Amino acid sequence: MPTLLTTGPLLDPKNDFVFKKLFTEAPTPLAALINAVRCDDPPIEVVEVQIS
Repeated sequence: MPTLLTTGPLLDPKNDFVFKKLFTEAPTPLAALINAVRCDDPPIEVVEVQIS
């Protein structure tokens, strides 16, 4: 059975800082998450990400 190697404790994705850091550096997973939640609506696309 493969083992999972970690270098330290995982960060809590419910923390605003972690969420913002994760999804502003890679906006495509955020669009996929939003599209998965709003499955009956037309999909959204990432055009531009602004950090204010």
